[in-house]
Amino acid sequence: MFRYLILNYTAALAREEGILNKARIKLFTIILILFIFQRIISLCLLIGEAESFYIWRSALVLAFLTITLILLLFGVSWRILGHFYIFTISFIIWSAIVTLRQGVNLVTLQYILVIISVAYYILGTRWGIIYSLLNILPITAMVFLTDYTGIDFMQVNQHLNIKTFNFLFVYNFFSLLFVHYYFFNAFKRTNQRERLLSLSLKQSLKDAQDIASAKTNFLSTMSHELRTPLNAVVGMAEMLLMDDLKPGQKENLEVLRFSAENLMFIINDILDFNKIDADKVVLEKDPFRLDLLLQNIYKSFIPETTAKMIEFNFKCDPELENIKLLGDKDRLSQILFNIVGNAVKFTAKGSVKMETVISRRNEEKITVLFIVEDTGIGISPEQQSQILDPYVQKSRKSNRQFYGTGLGLTIASRLINLKGGNLKILSSEGQGTQLSFSLTFKEIKKPEFINVAAESSTEKEIGSLRVLVAEDNAINILVIKKLLNKWDIEPVIANNGKEALDAVISNDYDVVLMDINMPLMDGFEASKMIRSLPNKRKASIPIIALTASVNFSIEEHVGYEYLNDYILKPFSAALLKDKLDKVKNSNN
Repeated sequence: MFRYLILNYTAALAREEGILNKARIKLFTIILILFIFQRIISLCLLIGEAESFYIWRSALVLAFLTITLILLLFGVSWRILGHFYIFTISFIIWSAIVTLRQGVNLVTLQYILVIISVAYYILGTRWGIIYSLLNILPITAMVFLTDYTGIDFMQVNQHLNIKTFNFLFVYNFFSLLFVHYYFFNAFKRTNQRERLLSLSLKQSLKDAQDIASAKTNFLSTMSHELRTPLNAVVGMAEMLLMDDLKPGQKENLEVLRFSAENLMFIINDILDFNKIDADKVVLEKDPFRLDLLLQNIYKSFIPETTAKMIEFNFKCDPELENIKLLGDKDRLSQILFNIVGNAVKFTAKGSVKMETVISRRNEEKITVLFIVEDTGIGISPEQQSQILDPYVQKSRKSNRQFYGTGLGLTIASRLINLKGGNLKILSSEGQGTQLSFSLTFKEIKKPEFINVAAESSTEKEIGSLRVLVAEDNAINILVIKKLLNKWDIEPVIANNGKEALDAVISNDYDVVLMDINMPLMDGFEASKMIRSLPNKRKASIPIIALTASVNFSIEEHVGYEYLNDYILKPFSAALLKDKLDKVKNSNN
């Protein structure tokens, strides 16, 4: 039986969470044992020396305390039994004061202190206040009523023999001392544990931040290492496509360029997710025509849908034709490429449909509803709750069947949220999927707000531009030279930032195409030195950074203020041509 009670008691301790509660249970158990032992001794001292009432009262209290201890060992809630214990001690106090009208002696005061201590330590602040007041009130009343009742406020109980009184007096003091020592020692251990836990959490947070920083640096480094050779692949493929080619050669080059662009798309997915996750994405506000952007996206997927022999339908609201809107067209393109790309990827037969409808319009703003439907594999209700989580693809089985990072829809959804929209999913497994979202744009009606430079023809003559190229990679030098030669530009090459600075000092140029990561002096430092030249014309020369490095955003670098513009490698010939057109236009 005793072994069974110990096992129950141990199980009750194990169920409690936290050192403090475990200490409360142990303290309560010890207090019960101490007071049972006290009652046994006092009962022995009272027999034959005191009135029968005191003997029976002591025996009754002993029974109550013993029952409380047994119930605690049986696993009954220690909080409930704490109330029962305090009722028992309160019975001693009130029976002494009210029933016997014997006044308040030192032992009675000790019992009140026991109740205050136990109520606070075992049951907490609220019950501590309640029980303390209930047992202090009779003493307070006696202080004020002494003259009327004739009861001596402080007297030694004459019904108890001196041995019993002395024993209770000394024993209660040591019990109070032990209660306070034990509880505050447990409290100290709890504080120490929390302090150690806090230090551990701080170290874990620092480790997590270090890991995140290392991940970011790794992605930045890998981005640079991947983009540098990829720049040569894309650049050479584009230049070869500019030549007169046989049909078979052109087809092979188109495949090569498509594969390189697909690889670039995967790299950008990873980097863009890190930007969005770190709240580093800044949405641009440029004029654009939504109808033309949608047509370009539609045309870009025609080869893939044709090869898969699936129907690709496109419907644009007629009211969107020839309307200029203000917004981030590049991010909108990214959203649609990800969503339409997913629809095409997961549709083996049937059709994909891209549709835009004006859902609301006023004098200044237009709200456009974008809908992409497919007859693909669909998404089950369980998977829909996870499909927007990072790195999650439709299913584990599909991972081998379909390429990709699993970030496409996550990036699209978060970009839509940044634009003030919400991606909605309507799908059932095997029945296809419909993704939709609404975005609001400001409509541009005044001609003066139109970016004429962005609309300018890429066929302008730029062969007269004097171009300085700062680049340390031999392959990239070959690519940029060949590309510029296509436009009748003969660039001057500097192999590092120091050579670029010396070249600008010695000669006149219209623009500098500046690589960022170079030996001796990097692109930012070289740009800073150029801006500090005493010759104002040389100091204000347009500098366009050509970089394969991506951390979060080049705009955040302290050296960005010395640049006029930047292009990420690999870049398209059309993009570089557009930048050089702007330089040419600004010089005219």
